[in-house]
Amino acid sequence: MKPYALTIPVRSGADGSYVSHFVSVTHSRRLARDILPSPPEELYFNVSAFGREFHLRLRSNTRLIAPGAVVEWYEESPSIYNATEEAHQDQGTGVTERLWKKESLRTNCAYIGDLVDIAGASVAVSNCDGLVRHVF
Repeated sequence: MKPYALTIPVRSGADGSYVSHFVSVTHSRRLARDILPSPPEELYFNVSAFGREFHLRLRSNTRLIAPGAVVEWYEESPSIYNATEEAHQDQGTGVTERLWKKESLRTNCAYIGDLVDIAGASVAVSNCDGLVRHVF
């Protein structure tokens, strides 16, 4: 398994200076999603992990997540289920799973970028409801 770290990111300026612990671009406007202005074109975050400080430089990318993309959560269920429910059977285990939750993915809060001072590093971030990221 690859090393990982749980960390508390902070919003920063382009120079790495502290801006806020509120990292979601929608945090202060959660109740008015239908009338949200466009998300910022650039975002910066500082993240401490693996004994060092990383400075993320990000730009908006509305094409990272396909329009209409959804996330589906399934749970194991008895082999008999309501015909109106979405269900499928795993061919390997024979376990029947039923759709538990389905959620559309928002496309206006995905960011890509790099790590300042680390050549070749790539970052992809979802900032819809907090910061979810992968650093490669």
